[in-house]
This record gives sequence, structure tokens and C-alpha cells, in this order.
Amino acid sequence: MRAPNDVPTMADELTNSRIVLSRNTLAKYEQMAAQHVMPEQTLKLLREEVAILQEIIAQYPEKALSVGDLVRRWKALARRVGQKMN
Repeated sequence: MRAPNDVPTMADELTNSRIVLSRNTLAKYEQMAAQHVMPEQTLKLLREEVAILQEIIAQYPEKALSVGDLVRRWKALARRVGQKMN
């Protein structure tokens, strides 16, 4: 874990960029789910994103709170997509 005054490393920047990408992607998938676009493929991609974010939490525990909320949102979307498939 970094001290508050430390300069962000390349890994920090990449991780933060990945988290922002995940938030933006989530918004797009939420739109797709509302339109019932390819639910099987969408569900697979949602689960893959959850796994990526869980790996970020494992590597960067200090991001657990913000990324954990993102994981919960991805899982909720996956549940909604899965329910629409049934």
C-alpha cells in the first residue's frame, strides 16, 4: 500500500485506468441488458469483468471499497441478465 504522498506508479495508473474503463463499460452493458442484446454472450463478459475486478482487489487491497462496489454492481447486472434468460 502506498503512502498518501507517494507518487503514483505506472501500475497504479494502469489499475486506476482499468477501474474507470470498468465503470464506463458497466454503463454500456446496463443499456444492452435493458435491450436484451445477446444475453448469453453478455453474461459471459459480465462474469469475466467480475473476475478481473476481484483480481484487482486481491492485488490492491486499498482499492477494495471502491472496486468492491463496482463488483457488486457488475454482479447485480449479471443476475438481471441471467433472470431475463430464464
